[in-house]
Amino acid sequence: MPLNGSLDFCSPTLIGGWAWDSSQPANRVDIEVVANGEVVGRTTANSWRYDLKARGIGDGCHAYWFSSPTPLDGAFIEARVAESTHSLTRNQEAIPLPDGDLLSLVVGGRDGREFLETGAYDLNTIRNLLAEAGLSWQARKEPKVLDWGCGCGRIARHWQGYAGQLELFGTDIDDRLIDWCNKNLKFGSFAVSGLRPPLAFPDAHFDAVYAISVLTHLLFDTHYLWMAEIWRILKPDGIAVLTAHGPSVFPTSVNHIKSAGSGRTGLTLVDEEMFFEIEQVEGSGLTANVETYGMFERIFSPFRILKHTPRSGLMGIQDVYVVAKRSQGPLSLTPSLADCEMRGTEFEASFEINLSGQRRLTLLAGAPGLVWPATVQLAVDLPDRSIPPAKSKVVPLPERVSWSRLQGAYAGIAINDIPAWQGTAVLRCSVNASKPMEAVKLQLRNCALF
Repeated sequence: MPLNGSLDFCSPTLIGGWAWDSSQPANRVDIEVVANGEVVGRTTANSWRYDLKARGIGDGCHAYWFSSPTPLDGAFIEARVAESTHSLTRNQEAIPLPDGDLLSLVVGGRDGREFLETGAYDLNTIRNLLAEAGLSWQARKEPKVLDWGCGCGRIARHWQGYAGQLELFGTDIDDRLIDWCNKNLKFGSFAVSGLRPPLAFPDAHFDAVYAISVLTHLLFDTHYLWMAEIWRILKPDGIAVLTAHGPSVFPTSVNHIKSAGSGRTGLTLVDEEMFFEIEQVEGSGLTANVETYGMFERIFSPFRILKHTPRSGLMGIQDVYVVAKRSQGPLSLTPSLADCEMRGTEFEASFEINLSGQRRLTLLAGAPGLVWPATVQLAVDLPDRSIPPAKSKVVPLPERVSWSRLQGAYAGIAINDIPAWQGTAVLRCSVNASKPMEAVKLQLRNCALF
């Protein structure tokens, strides 16, 4: 029989590999699983494995899986073609499966097959998205890739077939998961990270960054911190692939609240775009969020969204965003620029900012105690008075926020034509209200210069 194949994965309860009859490639191959010489079950090589493509084997078909109803600890396992003595070669380079506890942390269950299949599928999708966005592996010298939130290598393990073609790095907040990766994925470099930046990498270090179901476990303000960090570590022509929970996940989130029975919930609006969060332990599966496309666009305003695919299939039904930097200069983020009281119908406040050639500014403006109409406008004044100030549009401030149960409501404001300047400038904020304000607080948050 002109048959190729191997036994790739062998755990106490899950056996898997591939088999292909090259004389009849469209046909399935029946497999017997043998433990210590005894046939313990049968399966068929006719399912899907995207990682086979990375190894140059084909389109990813002809995979087989066998789940044993009882553990086969200590047994010598073979896979052979049914009704024959043809045993499939054992792959000595096969990466072991993490134990059930680690699997549960990453995929919420102990199903090794789901862990392997979804990881291979997601990497195939990520590579295709990067290629569509213009990333050419061949044109880049030793390209560097970061798996941010790598877990125990659900996706990272499938880079094995590309070892030597790139440098792979991974980070995660759980040291148990990183320990597993460092012991078993020798073709990459893995390190523990904090819940908040920075990461231990130089500026402009990566050609590609991907984060699958990472932002989904972070709170609103933490999103901004990681947005700025992704900007910092990404090369000027780098590309990031990120997933988020879109509105289709909202019913699941509500059910999560009901089942958890505790924790804090919050809803933040920016120009009526929504960010809904459930917090128990940030960074874990006990914290989740839902955000609209417009909200992601505002948080990641320094980036161009090259592609957005709702319910894409990555991690089930998460939304996928492929992003690249809007500009080549440095990004400066100020999480809290101002929290000051306003009185009267006209209010103005000024803040010193440092420019290093940045041409754009975005920030959030809110006034939780405002109960009647008011507008806000920003302007950047340069020391050279011959250069006119760069101004934003006049936009309304959200009203009656404190009367609601909102976490916060803000107007998103942008200035897109700041003159090129190196040094100190002044950011001026002007508010006009329809009636006198009495000790109404003005909040200016997440100010990004880029």
